[in-house]
Amino acid sequence: MSSTVGSSTRVRKLGVSDHGLAAHQEEWRIGRHHPVCVGRTIGDSVLFKNNPHVRRPIPLTRPAVADLCWWNLWQRPQPPFEALAVGDPVVLVDSWPTGSRLGWEVVVSDVEHARYATKAEALRTIATSMAISLARVEADPYTAAKADVPGVLIAWRASAVRHLDRPRPAGLRFRQNGWLSEDDPRILRSWGMLDEDPGDDPASNVRLPH
Repeated sequence: MSSTVGSSTRVRKLGVSDHGLAAHQEEWRIGRHHPVCVGRTIGDSVLFKNNPHVRRPIPLTRPAVADLCWWNLWQRPQPPFEALAVGDPVVLVDSWPTGSRLGWEVVVSDVEHARYATKAEALRTIATSMAISLARVEADPYTAAKADVPGVLIAWRASAVRHLDRPRPAGLRFRQNGWLSEDDPRILRSWGMLDEDPGDDPASNVRLPH
């Protein structure tokens, strides 16, 4: 379901606690869908998102991923603005000053696209749509560094699919905005994204069953 309020477009589907997305995850766990394309086909694109840190991060647990949200503010529309949708697979690439690794593969569970006239409007939109405090949005270093000019934003939440914990492929190069979309099966296969490895669970340090 989507609704428009002012210049903000709300795009919602079943949340992580609803049966639809949960069923997709269960189908992935028992092998009915390819792990990187939950409910999709191999020909579809996979998004990669740079997830920067000041130092090498401790791997997040599955519940911790569900508690997070991400956002971008841009002066002009850039991919994946107005393209990111519920159900899209995204691979979070953890990066820090001395390295980077493929982290969690997630599936988008909630997303907001909006145009704004002021930075204050953008921050209120993020806080409201993601159900977090305005203070949390304002305190984020990424947000604090943004200029008070008109622009566009995306904000989204996701549900964890599998923890990859693999080296970042040499050919994986982000756009300047920190995103990359790849739909070439040969490239995805060379990056190990089309295998059947279910990943691991950082909370228990064990491999998930096939």
